[in-house]
Amino acid sequence: MKVETVIRDTQWFAESNPTTPDVSVLLYVGKRDVQKLARAVESLLQQPLTAIQLIVVDDTCDEQVSAWLEAAQRRIPHMGVLRHASVIGLPALGWIEAVQRARAPWILLAREIDRFNPDALDELLSEAQRDAASIVFGYVELVEHGDGGSVEVVEQHLRRAQSMVELRVGNFIPRNAVLIPRRAIDFVGFLDPHVVMASCADWDLWRRISECFEMKPLDLAIGVCEVQDSADGAVDIDLWAAEEWMRTSRNDRLILERIGDYDVLAPDPAHCTATREVCSDLASRWLDRCVPRAVTSVTTNADAEGHLLIVNVQYDASTALYFDMLPPPLAQRLRVVSHKANTSIEALAGATAVIIVRAVRSCQAWIDNARLLGIPVYYFLDDNMPLLAETGEALMVGEDFRPAALREDLKQFDGVLLSSPSLIEYFRHHQLHSRLLHFPVACATQDQIRRRFEALPRPAQTDELVFAFMGGLHRSKAVWDLILPALAQIASEGQRIHFITPGMKSDSKLLDGLPASIRVTLLPWDPGYIFALRRFASLSPQYLLLAPSRTPNNSYKTLHPLLTAHLVDAVAVLPAIDPYLGVDDNSTALIVEEPFERDSWYRVLRRIVDRQVDVESLKQRNGDFCANEFSGQDNVAVLREVIASSGGMPSWPLQIRRLRALATMREGNDLTHRQGSHDSWRRTADELYAMRHMRRYSWRHRILPRPSDLWDSCGNAFQGLQRDALKHGWRRPGSTLEFSDSLHALPSREYHVTLPAGCLGGIAFALAVDGPPQGTVVVELISSNGETVARATRELSRLDLNQPVRFMFDPVVMPERATWRVRLRSRSSVPVYVYEMINRRRLGAYYSPPTPFMELLPGTLKSASSQALASQSRRDARSGPLLNIKLVIEGDIPTNQIIERLLVEAVGTVGTVEKLLLSEFTPSTLFDGGLVIMSRTASPASLPMIEWMKAHNVPFAYYVDDNFWELEGDTPLVQFYKSAPVQHTLDLTVRDAKTVIVNAPRLGEYIKSRYPGADITLLNAPFDFSLVEEVPCPDRSVQEVRIGFAGSVTRAADFVEILPALRYVRDRYPNDTLTFFGYCPPELIGSERVTYVPHVSNYSEFIKLKASHRLDIGLAPMAASSANLYKTNNKYREYGALGIAGVYTNTSPYAECVADGETGLLVSHSVEAWRDALERLVVDRELRARIAVAAYEDVKTNYSQKVVALQWRVFLEGFAREHFTSNPCESATAVSIARLRARRWLAQTWIRVLVRTAGVRRRAHAFAHRITGERGQ
Repeated sequence: MKVETVIRDTQWFAESNPTTPDVSVLLYVGKRDVQKLARAVESLLQQPLTAIQLIVVDDTCDEQVSAWLEAAQRRIPHMGVLRHASVIGLPALGWIEAVQRARAPWILLAREIDRFNPDALDELLSEAQRDAASIVFGYVELVEHGDGGSVEVVEQHLRRAQSMVELRVGNFIPRNAVLIPRRAIDFVGFLDPHVVMASCADWDLWRRISECFEMKPLDLAIGVCEVQDSADGAVDIDLWAAEEWMRTSRNDRLILERIGDYDVLAPDPAHCTATREVCSDLASRWLDRCVPRAVTSVTTNADAEGHLLIVNVQYDASTALYFDMLPPPLAQRLRVVSHKANTSIEALAGATAVIIVRAVRSCQAWIDNARLLGIPVYYFLDDNMPLLAETGEALMVGEDFRPAALREDLKQFDGVLLSSPSLIEYFRHHQLHSRLLHFPVACATQDQIRRRFEALPRPAQTDELVFAFMGGLHRSKAVWDLILPALAQIASEGQRIHFITPGMKSDSKLLDGLPASIRVTLLPWDPGYIFALRRFASLSPQYLLLAPSRTPNNSYKTLHPLLTAHLVDAVAVLPAIDPYLGVDDNSTALIVEEPFERDSWYRVLRRIVDRQVDVESLKQRNGDFCANEFSGQDNVAVLREVIASSGGMPSWPLQIRRLRALATMREGNDLTHRQGSHDSWRRTADELYAMRHMRRYSWRHRILPRPSDLWDSCGNAFQGLQRDALKHGWRRPGSTLEFSDSLHALPSREYHVTLPAGCLGGIAFALAVDGPPQGTVVVELISSNGETVARATRELSRLDLNQPVRFMFDPVVMPERATWRVRLRSRSSVPVYVYEMINRRRLGAYYSPPTPFMELLPGTLKSASSQALASQSRRDARSGPLLNIKLVIEGDIPTNQIIERLLVEAVGTVGTVEKLLLSEFTPSTLFDGGLVIMSRTASPASLPMIEWMKAHNVPFAYYVDDNFWELEGDTPLVQFYKSAPVQHTLDLTVRDAKTVIVNAPRLGEYIKSRYPGADITLLNAPFDFSLVEEVPCPDRSVQEVRIGFAGSVTRAADFVEILPALRYVRDRYPNDTLTFFGYCPPELIGSERVTYVPHVSNYSEFIKLKASHRLDIGLAPMAASSANLYKTNNKYREYGALGIAGVYTNTSPYAECVADGETGLLVSHSVEAWRDALERLVVDRELRARIAVAAYEDVKTNYSQKVVALQWRVFLEGFAREHFTSNPCESATAVSIARLRARRWLAQTWIRVLVRTAGVRRRAHAFAHRITGERGQ
């Protein structure tokens, strides 16, 4: 169905007062929400920019929306409306209709869920007019509404400064933050309205525009955008199908003059079967708006069809040169993902095979999950990293490329793809893997790229000779030592020269001393190969110079510089080193015979200046060579082999099974970090940290230092940090940019800096992590009088460490130049480093205090107000404070697991829950504040932290669900709680706690009577129904009645009196069975129709196991002991939730919650009473069912986790608000922490001695009693 057919019935209601606008805003309305639409339109009307044409596309067919728009048009003269006769549901179609009515030179897309900050469009237009060569875009804050009205805000500006090549991985450019110039639409076409692209048409447009135009991010907050809910009517997105569609050339068909003939439903016959089926399915659903029809399984040719998932750490030339420019159709059947915390691993479901690029351990989660799903995994490498690791020339954070370690890592791969024959030979010689495949540089799109570059606007022709250098940063020294001096000599002889190079800032003095006849253009470094290439091509380089480097890796490199020269229409000038020794001079390139001699470069450059080079012939020969050498046919053969051996395209049933398996793995916390790989990470990270620490502080390395200066390795994103380091004098003569000591091992890192007068809105740092990024980093700004005036916290798991990490806070006004302190602190289980300037003295033997490598981010009242809308959204949806819970436990017992799950649901998206074992609980865990809940702690090992919290005014709550003071018996557990140190700990804990949380009213009354000053908070305990939603139920006999109990050996005394009743019922009724979980009376173990299920420590698994047994009757006996009176009604909650009729001893806590005969049976603790009650339930099936239903409804109403979580949420917010739990704590020194840990160890050791001594006495007493008894006989 063509575009013109779909939109032919659309009605156009023109503006009442047409003007000549600067910006046309195309506002698509797809949700029937007048309030949101009104907010969006009003935010546009509040813009100071008045030359706006507003075109609203009404795709709702809703009377209220229509009426509101009619009224709005009467008061807004520059507003037009397009109204659809029926709901179309494709936003791109609405925007296409609107752009054909638009009159402005700039176009902006929007939806009714978008809102604009004041001044946003005015500032965006000013930047667009100021930099007409670029397409500028700002950022928005995404607001996502969760259950219960919770709100999560995602700061999009954190990703905006990355290379545009990352658009091939995911969309980070908001639709309503880009001013699209008409020239871009005329060149690449407009949005793709196809049904497959319904949810990602704007993403696709940014990808197509970025390939032809420079897109420039701005530090400008445009507004707020709500995340669209899947229930909003949007057509589903299949990312594999969408990726194949986006990798297909369509620009010519999307030009506005031809877009009316574009078919929005038809599949592309060149696409794979799976994509065509997705297209047909979406088209069918779009046409009839009904439940989707089942998709038939795919019949594929394994040799021809398959999806390849490429996983990298950074999207650079290692991905682009080998995978982005393959011949069709394989070029369209790849999907690239960059390993980051926010990447969806569900991409594995549609993959035929996975190829990991360069990094291994960083991508371990992908490797592990692919292998668990049975997906073949391959490894690709384009440098001899094992050799470079041995020589110390290369380091990739978190990786170990030493041959022995790499050999072990490669055992998990089905094959290894290598870029050169010499690299294959090295791997074969060192036996690194048995299956080695040659995978060279590939560029099957050379003609298309050259045509695209030829269309770029070029500078005016001059008499300058234009030279360019595009090599890696490791070659930069040779540029400044060899090439630039040779060019300067040529220029001093009268030839005007333009030299283009990446912006390395290595020697600004050399640039200052150049002749006037040479000018140097420093281009920002971009990891995206084609994007960097376009910047060079736009300056029309005539010669491409490759500087030499002395590295053993040369022999293993490829000839891709010849391809680079061909694509930018230049002549390559190569050094006579490997791998170019086989290239003859004047064949496909010019060769510098003695490349490490400046005079040799001068001689070649002199030949160029003297017109002794046949430029056109060289270009022609190089073009012919590249067409053959980089055709990609070898790559196609390798990938077809990979696809064939991997089974071809995965069928739909297989993809569904994979998705289910991934969901199961996620539930088991096995999705991203399996325990084995996590332990491996920890060991490797600790080894790296120890190595770095030794290298910095050992005297051998101080006397013979080889500092590694990372300054010249900084990418474009870090130029702001370099600029400020130079501007404020933090980079001193002789300073080197290096990693700091790990923040996770330091109380804090402080820099004393002199800051200028002004307004500071934040600070940006460069961070690095060894291992999975987990934990937090806090930055504090401290004034000269010691006051902490600003503070910002970032979660490591949400950061892109390839970009500067921005710590934003409320603007701080500095009235005058003064000395401030900037403090960094981190809580993490793995090393966390901040890049800093290391200052050495006395020939490197001693260190001066380091200085920061950071950027000062300005703050103004205007910038603060620009975020007011997002802040208001947060306040509207979350009136309470941030809840940062620290749950401190002695052991991971079921009670603590229940409380943890409850707290997670209670805080929702407005906080975090961090579970800490008592041994992990130190002052450093409170560096970012937090609401501390001590759960059932009684060990004297908790005393040091309780005393520390009291001394530093850190409030905490104490949760207890047992009466530890009234335990009876002579077991080791009772001896523990009766010991004097434990009793003293309990006394101090209750007295110092701001409140004591209990679940049983009677326990609260007991504690209040014992400690009159204690504050008691009574909160229900929960049952989490989500644990049993999909528990499979095995078949069973209809006549069978299952009676069961779950508990530990501590409940043995409860069965002593009622054991005969259980035997009676079992013997009297042959269809009855007894099932015991965790504890079974010894007299019944091994008996007929008695099942014993051993203890399961994980509560979630235990509940699922218990539910799967489908008990009919549950036992809850309670002997007459003081401690039993204060327990929670745990058995009632579990039996009721599982639909089990329970029999309970008529005492607390069950007497208060069970309605006798309705939600359970209450009986006295005697054999007769228990026998009669059990027999009654066994015989009366209807009574059993009625009690089970009533108990289920009662538990669901009063004890379900959702209900109880709301009660806890109210308590937590009140506690946090009253006691200011978000305030940070003072840092503890390393000595203080060591002393605290020593005291903890001594206390723990002492209590163990006491308990063991008591046990010895008990056994001695029993032995003496036995001997005495024997003598008496």
